[in-house]
Amino acid sequence: MKKLTFLLALIALLAVNRLHAQVTAMLTIANEQVSGSDYLFDIYLHTTAGTSGDLYLGNADFVLNFQPAVFSNPVLSLESSTCTLVPTDPGAGGLNTLVLQITYANNTATSISGGDLLVINLNGPTPGGQSAFNSAVAKIDGTINSHRLGRYKISGYQSGAVSLSFKYAGAGLKTEVFTLANDPIGPPAFASSAVTLQTSALPVEWVSFHAYAENPQSVRLDWQAEGLVDGGYFELEKQRGNSGFEKIADVRPANSANTKFTYLDQSSMSAVNYYRIRQIDPDGRYTLSPVVEVSMEVGEWVKMYPNPVEDMLRLESLSMTSQDVQFRLYDVSGRLVFQSAERMAASQQIQLNLSKLPAGIYSYQLMGDARMTSGNLIKK
Repeated sequence: MKKLTFLLALIALLAVNRLHAQVTAMLTIANEQVSGSDYLFDIYLHTTAGTSGDLYLGNADFVLNFQPAVFSNPVLSLESSTCTLVPTDPGAGGLNTLVLQITYANNTATSISGGDLLVINLNGPTPGGQSAFNSAVAKIDGTINSHRLGRYKISGYQSGAVSLSFKYAGAGLKTEVFTLANDPIGPPAFASSAVTLQTSALPVEWVSFHAYAENPQSVRLDWQAEGLVDGGYFELEKQRGNSGFEKIADVRPANSANTKFTYLDQSSMSAVNYYRIRQIDPDGRYTLSPVVEVSMEVGEWVKMYPNPVEDMLRLESLSMTSQDVQFRLYDVSGRLVFQSAERMAASQQIQLNLSKLPAGIYSYQLMGDARMTSGNLIKK
């Protein structure tokens, strides 16, 4: 998936002189993250270059499609202390800013409609004059990632793609934004916006992410991500034991056409290490990968025999739990000539038929859920 951004053309009507001001703004879903059984995401707004004025946010219905099948009894709610909207007049000590953020958050209603629509209803303020307008209405300019409507939570997440996207067309509920017009000549004017939406980019899609202990001092990270924006990059983060996640490296692709990546971590290790990847776009928005766990106990976990082999190669799991096991075989030129992927139960044995391969020396890779073994295999 690519990052999802909508272009909103918002027309604010000036009350006295009847002039029309065109305001163009970006509406963005950002910072999607899984935390336990909660799926979290932000909604941001900012005006675009060349706009003819600021956006003064009144009422709105933000309606998003999602995949209910990846949730168990989902409930949509607003996370606390997440609104970053600001007024024209921040007040002494930023008091107006604090009151505005609390007001917008408290006046936001969340619900799920029809089973597959998230509805965020914003009930904006009703100022009685210019002073109240300046202190109580959210003013949104072109500063990227400064105007967060809120951070939202869908409870009951299990696994799979949530596929968030704004619903802006079709029958029934859809995303609609209403603005307020700032008219210093007369009283504040309320004006409904004419909204047109154009899709841009969706969040990056994590196709796969694996980490393997190659030896007691190093871990290899392999991941595949699609939908990377040009200029975007990856921050690799590690948590050792009970400590917090810390950045260990940047990986900067040459261009967005790159989808497969690898990194060898040789920094200090604990008995158990946790890894995640933060994909960051040029504008600062990010998407977090799932977290993977790596045990540094790299003793024998799969028994492979016989070697040399004539026809049938046997793999026997020495693990006490089930795991996905991949076996890959490469010839002397590095070409992949055989591969197998199996779900192996504890102490299970499987057989791989290599009778069609010519005699010679091959290199192999055995990869489990968090371990990898490599070496040479002789085919008679």
